[in-house]
Amino acid sequence: MKHLKAKKYAHINADVRQKGEEMTPKEYLTQGYRIEDRIKSLERELKRVKEDIPIANYDNIGGHSSEISSPTEIKASKCIELKELIETEMNGLLKIWYDIHKSIGELPDVEEQLVLRYRYLERTSLGGLPSWDIVSDKLHYSRAQTLRIHGKALEHLNYETK
Repeated sequence: MKHLKAKKYAHINADVRQKGEEMTPKEYLTQGYRIEDRIKSLERELKRVKEDIPIANYDNIGGHSSEISSPTEIKASKCIELKELIETEMNGLLKIWYDIHKSIGELPDVEEQLVLRYRYLERTSLGGLPSWDIVSDKLHYSRAQTLRIHGKALEHLNYETK
C-alpha cells in the first residue's frame, strides 16, 4: 500500500509528528474526528471577533495616510487580521473534511465505505467515535468481520494530502 506524505495538514493534525513523517490511513481518517467541533469553535470565535470589531469606516482607516493612528482603528485592524486568520484555518479544516469524505467515497466496495464512515465520520451521543460493537451492529456483522472489512478498507484507501 502506498502512503503519501502529509506535509500540508501536519500543522492542523492534532497528532505530534516529525516534519515529513508519513501519515497512516488511520491517522488520516482520524483527523475528521474533531474537525466538526473545531469548525464550530472557530465559528463561535469568528462571531465574537466580528462583534468586537468597532464600527468604523474601514475604507478610511488611517485617514489619508497609510498609518493607523486611533485606538479604534488599531483595534479594528487587529480584529480584521484575526478574522482572516480564523477564516483561513476554517477553510483548511473544511478541505481536510472534504478530502476524507472523497477518499472514502472512492472505495469501490460499499461495505468498506460504510465501515469507514461509521467508524470515522459518525459520532456517538457523547460526541466520541463509535465503538467497534456499535459499528458491527449497524452493519449486522460480527465484530471480527467488521474488523476484517476495516483492515481491507485501510489497505484500499487512496488518499493524498497534497
